[in-house]
Amino acid sequence: MTVYFWHRTRDREVTLDLVAETFTVMLESVERYDPVKGTARQWLYGIANNQLKRFWRNKIVSMNARRRLGIQTPPTATTGWEEIEAAEDRIDAERMVQALDRLPVRSREAVRLRVMEQLEYCEIAQQLGCSPKSVRDLVFRGLRRLRTEFDVPGYVEDKP
Repeated sequence: MTVYFWHRTRDREVTLDLVAETFTVMLESVERYDPVKGTARQWLYGIANNQLKRFWRNKIVSMNARRRLGIQTPPTATTGWEEIEAAEDRIDAERMVQALDRLPVRSREAVRLRVMEQLEYCEIAQQLGCSPKSVRDLVFRGLRRLRTEFDVPGYVEDKP
């Protein structure tokens, strides 16, 4: 049941609420269950489907009312953070570009080819005209420098 709601809402709190509401309705109406009309599973998923329809109807009505009244809804624990996350992503991307620009040219190129292009060490070695061991060292040193620049706590160093 939880998976059913999760795939349709992608919101943990809504999923848990819908599961609880579905089982509440099921328990309140168990005497009306008729096995002739279908299995208990079909009956339960029918209730779940009705709860989901009610949820979406109420959400649409609420959104339309807020829009008409010009009410801005503040972000909750699980929704409404898209603009904030997009801004953070832009800031992080700018920081990353600046940090990459400060790397030595060969390290920057090795990191770019390994991380962004996801090439194997031997392929990078051919492009840079050096050994795969040298590429591993370049990537390792470049990533280590980026890590110290971003000061990532709890990072476990993965040596080549």
